[in-house]
Amino acid sequence: METTLRAARPGDVAALVALFLALRKEEGDASATEAAARRHVLRALARTDGVVVVAERAGRCVGYGEAALARSRSGRWLRRPPPEGAICFVYVEPTARGAGLGRALVAHLVAALRRRGARVVHATVRAGNDPSFAMLRAAGFSPATINLRMEV
Repeated sequence: METTLRAARPGDVAALVALFLALRKEEGDASATEAAARRHVLRALARTDGVVVVAERAGRCVGYGEAALARSRSGRWLRRPPPEGAICFVYVEPTARGAGLGRALVAHLVAALRRRGARVVHATVRAGNDPSFAMLRAAGFSPATINLRMEV
């Protein structure tokens, strides 16, 4: 079955909310609400410095990706020339996995960030998400830092 990648549209909000909630659930975030997911999706679609792309199969969204030019924690643009980009989220429904959609979404996002001036793109993967890590490595990403966490 053919899958098409395209820019997300306002009519995709419900599908994007469902995909975002599924992603958060798989990440173990049981606190994610539909209202919060909707706010997130609407903000992502409104960003002028980013891109949201959907993978559509038979008229249905089966995956999506979200990326933007990177900002510092203070919300200011990173001033390091050249600009840097960040892949925020990539998610493919379990039934659509294994066909290269994740890698296609990543390639689409990287190309969009490159067109916006990014020369470096970052991606973060949760510890234990070996399939995503392997997919990003196969797409050309390499480890840059390791963040450790301790609950106190």
